[in-house]
Amino acid sequence: MKVTTAAILDKRKKRKSSNTLPVVIRVTFNRIPIKFPVGIDLTQKDFEKLSSPRLGEELTALKKKIDEEHDRAKKIIKKLNPFSFDGFREVFYEDKPVRKREKKIELVTAKAEIPEPEVQEVTAIKEAHKTKFRNQYGARKYPTVKSKVNYFALGEVARIYGKYIKSAEAEKRIGSVINYFNSLMSLLAFQPDLKFKEITKAFLFRYETWMIEKNNSYATIGIYLRPLRAIYRQGIKAHKISKAKYPFGKGEYVIPKGRKNKKPASQAILKKLYNHEQETACESEMMCLDYWFFIYYGNGLNMKDVALLKYGNIDNGFIRIYRAKTINTTRDEPKIISIFINEDMKRIISKWGNADRTPGNYIFPILTPSITAYRQRELIHLFTKRVNNWMREIVACEDIDEKITGKRARDYFATVLRDAGVTISFISGALGHADIKTTENYFGAYEDNQQKAIVSHLEGFKKIV
Repeated sequence: MKVTTAAILDKRKKRKSSNTLPVVIRVTFNRIPIKFPVGIDLTQKDFEKLSSPRLGEELTALKKKIDEEHDRAKKIIKKLNPFSFDGFREVFYEDKPVRKREKKIELVTAKAEIPEPEVQEVTAIKEAHKTKFRNQYGARKYPTVKSKVNYFALGEVARIYGKYIKSAEAEKRIGSVINYFNSLMSLLAFQPDLKFKEITKAFLFRYETWMIEKNNSYATIGIYLRPLRAIYRQGIKAHKISKAKYPFGKGEYVIPKGRKNKKPASQAILKKLYNHEQETACESEMMCLDYWFFIYYGNGLNMKDVALLKYGNIDNGFIRIYRAKTINTTRDEPKIISIFINEDMKRIISKWGNADRTPGNYIFPILTPSITAYRQRELIHLFTKRVNNWMREIVACEDIDEKITGKRARDYFATVLRDAGVTISFISGALGHADIKTTENYFGAYEDNQQKAIVSHLEGFKKIV
């Protein structure tokens, strides 16, 4: 279907104070016309003069501006394949500030020109900002598919967030999508219509104080501000803000990490867990305990990696995979992780794995084929929650004074190997880390007897004869 354009006056929106009308580019597709204002207001008389060969200096400049916007609209339409109003709107207003809208929206019949869908939504958002930001979608929650959110209407910073979120969604990195979306929602709840020039060292400290007052931890603050830091860098690349104004880093605002000191990896706890078996234990309890040990033996795989395992990943007694978390960040130099399948892992696969062992089938019945990335994330979340809930029951039953989750199995894998004298570089490779500093975050503290043994080395000089 052909897309047509025309530069016209929007006669529905007369400015009473100046007796002018906004100039718009009318784009018509599938017989539906949508108007896109170009930021110029003219009287009916002045607009009619634009076709005259003789114009004053002011009208000449305005005509040139209108023609440029019209030509730009045509070029955008030519590049959009397939064409959509949302896609056109995003590109057409890419480098323009959010325009103020009138509060009253005129309803029209189906035969009349259909107003720009964005108008009513933007107005609702602006009104919602006066009370509570999250009310902009009324009583409903935000769309599950985050690319459907109108980021353009949320302000300058939100538009860059939106570009990242849409890109991550296309790559099926839903964890990143949710992380960045939650970061944006938190920031806009603090400062609606956020602009890059407003993000200063003082702003970041005010946001931190606001978050703490809302009983958030420093870890949560860090989780929300690391995406903002990345988006700010994107803003610099897009020339939205000067690099000289960068507010993060030494001498500016340092994002808190909120890392807790982890407990030692206790061999006694591992033994209790391994030997846990009760007559009253249900099938789900023993299944989740087996999954926990599968993670522990399996190079500390995370829950998503376990869920995505396929029989095709088994090769000559090893599981060989690329970590789902890093596959997109190491595309130029991907690392294959090789995991030896010990007897316990063989038993777990045999007991809980899918009967259909064709290479393309999942090993464990956690996911099903042909589901969306959002549904995949939901199922993995439910799987994680189930394992963690049952581990909490097992820990209480065994009188263990420690929180044991699926993630803790990864910590145990790294710490037990370190305590056994395995090099950090080997552990880092087994975990799939590109940086050893990342690996060090998984290590727990040393046990007391290990600390004593280490200190005894400092007294070695006393034994010299």
